[in-house]
Amino acid sequence: MLGIQDLGCEPQESLYMGNRVDVVRQLIEYRGDKTDEITLITSNLKINGEKLVNRYGDRVASRLNEMCNYFEIKGKDRRKL
Repeated sequence: MLGIQDLGCEPQESLYMGNRVDVVRQLIEYRGDKTDEITLITSNLKINGEKLVNRYGDRVASRLNEMCNYFEIKGKDRRKL
């Protein structure tokens, strides 16, 4: 199982062996082919929103639409309590 908390808040690129890589984008692309493995993702980004496409591109946004079940949690923001 892989958990990604607050998708969209991570740095866009990281350095790996001197190369710039988008780690989360690569993880999502890799996990999209693993239908037998669970991936949990939380985010404030809307799944069909422009910010998701701008941040990760059409391919990853489409893959997220295919591989995920979505649950919207409504209510007061408890972080401000």
